[in-house]
Amino acid sequence: AVVGDGGVELRDARRRDVAVGEQAAVGFQLGLLVTQRFAGLQSNLAAVFDADAPIVVERSMYWPDTPSWQEAHNSAGLTSAARRWVLAEGEVGGTQDVQSYVLVANPNAVDVTATLTVLREGGRPSVSRTHTVRAAGRLTVNLAEFALESGERCSVVVDAAGPVAVEEAFDPGSGEY
Repeated sequence: AVVGDGGVELRDARRRDVAVGEQAAVGFQLGLLVTQRFAGLQSNLAAVFDADAPIVVERSMYWPDTPSWQEAHNSAGLTSAARRWVLAEGEVGGTQDVQSYVLVANPNAVDVTATLTVLREGGRPSVSRTHTVRAAGRLTVNLAEFALESGERCSVVVDAAGPVAVEEAFDPGSGEY
């Protein structure tokens, strides 16, 4: 299933059944598959992969989006959701203009609240914000919304009212991260 903001399932999105041989790999460009069918869609996306045998799923992003990409980040798929997640690193701004994001996916059939608590370096007071993550939806939170000082590093604790999947992503603005 492909899901957009607010848990709206893109029912016309392509379902692909793919036979994958033993010790083989298959790649999908989710954004390309969706935008070909939903021109102009501006949405956070999530995908669900089902298999009849154990698989490994990951999300990789490369930029700039050209054949000679210079930067990338990657997140492995999860085997289960949880109510609490602790992310070890985050940074906003600084000499490299880093942007850090926390991505929260809600696989539940009901909305879930998630409280993000930023644990700041140097004993500075922590900062918390609570967000609603729509049923079967995804939320992207830019750590810049926590008004950290430029270049400040932090950790993030996510506490949710129901099981969620969480990952962090970085945009190293200068290309030198």
